[in-house]
Amino acid sequence: MAQATLFELLTAGLEATIRDMNPWWRGERLFGLPPVRRWAFGPLRENLKAGMTAATVLRGPRQVGKTTLLNQVIHALLDEGVAPHRIFKIQFDELPELKKLPEPILELSRWYAQNVLGRSLNQAATDGEMAFIFLDEVQNLPDWAPQLKHLADIHPVRVLVTGSSALRIEAGRDSLAGRITTLEMGPLLLRELAEIRGFGALVPHLPANGLAPLRNKQFWLDLRAHGEVQRGLRRIAFEAFCERGAYPAAHAHAEQPWERVADLLNETVIRRAIQHDLRLGPRGKKRDEHLLADSAAGYFLASVPNLDVAHFPERPTEPEVDYVATIGEQRIPVEVKYRRRIDYRDTLGLRAFIEKAHYNAPFAVLVTLHDEPGSDDPRIVSLPLSTLLLMR
Repeated sequence: MAQATLFELLTAGLEATIRDMNPWWRGERLFGLPPVRRWAFGPLRENLKAGMTAATVLRGPRQVGKTTLLNQVIHALLDEGVAPHRIFKIQFDELPELKKLPEPILELSRWYAQNVLGRSLNQAATDGEMAFIFLDEVQNLPDWAPQLKHLADIHPVRVLVTGSSALRIEAGRDSLAGRITTLEMGPLLLRELAEIRGFGALVPHLPANGLAPLRNKQFWLDLRAHGEVQRGLRRIAFEAFCERGAYPAAHAHAEQPWERVADLLNETVIRRAIQHDLRLGPRGKKRDEHLLADSAAGYFLASVPNLDVAHFPERPTEPEVDYVATIGEQRIPVEVKYRRRIDYRDTLGLRAFIEKAHYNAPFAVLVTLHDEPGSDDPRIVSLPLSTLLLMR
């Protein structure tokens, strides 16, 4: 592809498009932002304003609300009194012609400083008006990471980056170690789903200040009791989760038929699991509900920030365990048995794991279908999947 100059692209009408992406420059706001803010809103705003790194990366699959969250952060800054000209946003998925530029992030930042700020990024920061730069879907640029590194190292700015491609963003993140803070955002938490649907307020159980509580058996017993207290609302929200998955569009447009909403979702796994596989009849439904529950539990545990979660495969002298969460030197084995009846054999893997002293696993967690205890072993805490999803 032949490289273009920024002047050539601006002459071709790109400048008008960029200005349309930043309507606050002309005293306007974006229309139709949803009132519900996802869990990452607070950490993003905090990192952007006063985090230890100049750049924050919000990573996650498409359609989970990253762009919406980015726009909500911008509006929050404006509401706090940040001058509109200090905020610069570019949506790279809507400007494929930017790939023609050799260094689009750096060139656009220079254009913004000259034509909107009216001074260098350094001078703006010196004047107490540090710029906030938002780069949406940045993985569409082949060399985004070196450009972001240069921008953050050379210029006193605060940057928020979003990206959907896990492999491309991971590769860029590796080269930016120590220079960025990364937040992972997946589909809706159960409490977010309940809020979007207007069911009511579900309260999370895990504090926002670390993973230390998970090492204590009492935390999991309290989580089970926490789910019991919110049983009615929890079940309503969980039924909606089972019916339509956890993508925001599926619940923001709950009045639309599922088939129509599914066409909007890029994640074909969700479409196959909920729209097709779970409706193939009683036998297929029973099988696939368990697979979906297993996947949902694993994905949820993996989404807990900084929690190390891995599968424990069967070994010659040890049975399989679905998931093992590691916190420091302590391990918590987790088994998913999403069925009506659970017998002694279903907990064999958990008990075998606990009994190996070198695993340092003083207790285990059994994820079930119903609220009734799935084991009488005092070392095993059982709780339904819907209650596990209330942890965050």
